[in-house]
Amino acid sequence: MSSCSAEHAVLVESWETEQTTLGSVVETENRLELPVQLVGGADVTFDKDDQSFAVAALVVCSYPEMNVVHEEVMEIRSSLPYVPGFLAFREAPAVIQLLNRLKGGPHMPQLLLLDGNGILHPRKCGLATHVGVLFDLPTIGCAKKLFRIDGIDENFVRSNLGTHKGRFYIDGESGTRWGAAINAAEGSQRPVYVSIGNRISLDSAITYVSECSLYRVPEPIRQADILSRKWIRKCRTDSQSEAT
Repeated sequence: MSSCSAEHAVLVESWETEQTTLGSVVETENRLELPVQLVGGADVTFDKDDQSFAVAALVVCSYPEMNVVHEEVMEIRSSLPYVPGFLAFREAPAVIQLLNRLKGGPHMPQLLLLDGNGILHPRKCGLATHVGVLFDLPTIGCAKKLFRIDGIDENFVRSNLGTHKGRFYIDGESGTRWGAAINAAEGSQRPVYVSIGNRISLDSAITYVSECSLYRVPEPIRQADILSRKWIRKCRTDSQSEAT
């Protein structure tokens, strides 16, 4: 084994240990500040031409109206590679930095939706759980792709979704209820896979995601994605201008 391969193996092993630890302390019942009036969405977009450069965005929307009331954005550099199952180690630090900017202020979200999984993860610690546990915040994972674990079959889930009024619980072969597939927006043919992040029940997570969805992706995440992509384009344009 090369030194690089050995270092990678050690890194992944340490990540697995941390995920197992965080996943073991997830709160799967509601502990939210009520009434919920502010819901945030976070997204991190990496530059397709430079995978070490990314923009993290956090958008806060009024609930239930879904009007944007605040935006935070930051540019980041990361030397960490993308490794399936370990997205949080690339993206969570930036999201937490953005949350720290809002902590104690009038725009701190009471609930955060993230573009990634919560406990629907091999070690029950996807991005939403990672951020939720470390920041002690109610979070929900909203993934566009299904993590295939515990015998979960995406074709089975999607075929049953149509006969269950746009909502289908995702149960594994072990009997574990990992999350739910939902078509929250009218006319959407592609589900979002919802899972507990932290400090919220699955049924409450489904309700909040449904009520925050004007389109397929919940509005706070959709707006954060728009903002991060817009910022990436701006950075690319500025860089090209400086080079000429």
